[in-house]
Amino acid sequence: DLHFDARAWEQPPAALPSPAVLILAEPSESPSRADVAALRIFVETGGRVLFCGASIPMFFPKAEVSDPVEGIEWKEFSANLPSATTRNADRVVIRPEVYWGTPSDSQLALYGSDDSAAVVSWKLGSGEVLWWAGATPLTNAGITKAGNLNLFLNSLHASHGNAGVPIYWDE
Repeated sequence: DLHFDARAWEQPPAALPSPAVLILAEPSESPSRADVAALRIFVETGGRVLFCGASIPMFFPKAEVSDPVEGIEWKEFSANLPSATTRNADRVVIRPEVYWGTPSDSQLALYGSDDSAAVVSWKLGSGEVLWWAGATPLTNAGITKAGNLNLFLNSLHASHGNAGVPIYWDE
């Protein structure tokens, strides 16, 4: 209904057009060195990656996350500040797999505290990696909780300069 240009992505990351949005929701396969380099170039040249889950350091080696969270439970997080990503999503509910490590100067904890961030915005060159502690806001059980739908739509939306850019789901 919102006329997003969304489709599955089944090619190597080096073939990604930029600008575009790539969703990597809890990937199960390890990337090659070439894939890691291509993803970084994609982001640095204006691409956006929505990455969910604990394996982000395999894809973006400078990312740091905590040890796995024991007893994974749904947790509610409040937005730390107003932003295009947190608009109309004052609270979100996520089952965090891990938390983000200490944010660097280019990383901003949008939900959760600096020592237990559950959503992080990370600027790299002209683009951005948006990281969620788990993919549960994308699930049928999670999309209806608190501000999860708005968080998801904001993560893709034109307020980030992404109007009309393709959105790819990596499968």
